[in-house]
Amino acid sequence: MERRIVARGVSPYIWPHHDKCLCGGAMMCQFWPPGTGICGCTIGALGWLRACRQAYVEGIEVLYSTNTFVVESRDLLDSLLRSADCGYILLQQHLAMIKSLELRLEVLLFGDASQPRFSRKSDMDKMRQLPNLAGLTTSFPNIHSLIISFSDYLYNDWDVRPAARLLDIDRLLLRPLAAALGHLMTEQETHVVVELPSNVFRDLGGLKLKEEPRGDEWGDGKGLWLRYPTEPSYYWIKQGVESDLFWDCEGRPRRLSNIVNNTDRHHTHLT
Repeated sequence: MERRIVARGVSPYIWPHHDKCLCGGAMMCQFWPPGTGICGCTIGALGWLRACRQAYVEGIEVLYSTNTFVVESRDLLDSLLRSADCGYILLQQHLAMIKSLELRLEVLLFGDASQPRFSRKSDMDKMRQLPNLAGLTTSFPNIHSLIISFSDYLYNDWDVRPAARLLDIDRLLLRPLAAALGHLMTEQETHVVVELPSNVFRDLGGLKLKEEPRGDEWGDGKGLWLRYPTEPSYYWIKQGVESDLFWDCEGRPRRLSNIVNNTDRHHTHLT
């Protein structure tokens, strides 16, 4: 189940942890420069949808059913996963058209919650727990591809490396994901991939999960993927973002950013 099979249907394609579109760093935007004349301009999706009622009716289905939707905002995700009694910010019939969904989550389950700093305590409390992903079945009843990408905040425990906390990682993260997504995978036959920061993923060997070489080199889907069983199905686990916090060969916690900035006292600088 490679990226080109389960998601947007094209290859190569950048995985969520490596996708810089939302922060203004898309790698291929320069290949589609804006036109210089009247005939070179494009009206865009919004212009087409507002052209007439028929264009809206036909275009809205194409917009929702053929695109991959990326959700980064926790507040937006929580709103989309609320029950019908609380109301929806998007029409249910539009959400039902979505077939491909990517969630980029900033969740800190292991380590110091004081980093990063929060302006509101509610933001910190929210970051310390997983969203109600079981609600995906109701809000997105027709998704065929789901990718959940965790940010580098997931593991920030300097005292204990992930290999020594595998039981906690399984209990607080992997099993809850299986419980929340099990119905999605069995009833809707949704393909699910979970991206974990490198410092967590590289230490999962102790769980003895089935390994398979998958993915492509260009979009950072490369390497071994792990299967986490959710009887009678499973979801994939792959390496995502490169972690800033890592442990060296002597077991010392270090930051990659300190090495890059030449502020790591254990790193030898050559000039």
